[in-house]
Amino acid sequence: LIATKYNMAHTVSRSIYQTSVLYWNYLLAVKNLKEYTESLHRTEKILKQVRILIDKNVRPRADIEQILASLSSKQSTVFRGEQEVVAGKNNLANFIGLYCSEYNKISFPVTDFPKVYEAFLNKLVLKTNEIIE
Repeated sequence: LIATKYNMAHTVSRSIYQTSVLYWNYLLAVKNLKEYTESLHRTEKILKQVRILIDKNVRPRADIEQILASLSSKQSTVFRGEQEVVAGKNNLANFIGLYCSEYNKISFPVTDFPKVYEAFLNKLVLKTNEIIE
C-alpha cells in the first residue's frame, strides 16, 4: 500500500513536470517566433532602403544580393518558427489529453518565464551535498 502511494505520487510529479516542460517549450517557441519576425521586418526595411540607394546610384546593384539572401534565410527561419509554435501547442494539448478537435483550446502562453535569482541559486549550489543527503 505504501509503495503504491509512492508510485502514485511519483507519477503525478512526473506528469506535472512534463506538463511544465511542454508549456515552457511552447512559450519559448512563441518568443522565438516573435524575435524571428522582428528580425525579418528589420531586413525588409533594410532592403527597401538599399533599393532606394541603388536607384539613386549611391550603392552598386550587387549590394542587393547579400540582403536578398539574408531576407530569404530569415523568411525560412520564420516559417520554421511557426512550425515550432504549432508543434509546441500540439505537444502540450496532446500530453494533457485533449483530442485533435480540441487543440484550439490551448491559447498563447500568458505566463512568462520565472525570474532567476542568482543569489538563491548560488546558495543552492553550495548546499548540494546537504540537499542530496
